[in-house]
Amino acid sequence: MDLTGAHEIMGELRHMNFAVADQPATLNALRGVQRLRGILDAIEIQAARRLQELTHHAPTELAAATQQTRHTADRVYQRAATLATVPSLAEPLQTGHFQGAHVDTVTKILRTINDKHAAAFAAALPELVASATSSNATPETLSP
Repeated sequence: MDLTGAHEIMGELRHMNFAVADQPATLNALRGVQRLRGILDAIEIQAARRLQELTHHAPTELAAATQQTRHTADRVYQRAATLATVPSLAEPLQTGHFQGAHVDTVTKILRTINDKHAAAFAAALPELVASATSSNATPETLSP
């Protein structure tokens, strides 16, 4: 994974002086935080996949290593499963244009729609993802 974008964002944030920052600069910093969050979500999913290859207790060990609940660890593995099913989500997540919450929305949709609608949703998803990525859309934008 190319972390150049993350490095650039961190450099910008490191030099921010929020005591004197104007509104546009503050909003830009917040956008940077969100992009980093997406990149970190992608890294967490990759590490979790590897942990799953190394141990039969991956969710429990992930929860312990990250000081999170088992429920939160399970959500990471749900995200990994969704990315395997919908590979078009991987690139926006890795570049920080999406966050884990976007993947969670797709996961929820895939669980709730019936087979008849699942095929139509899956067919429309790449275009929906591209549109949402270019417009900095919220996770709710991915809902049909």
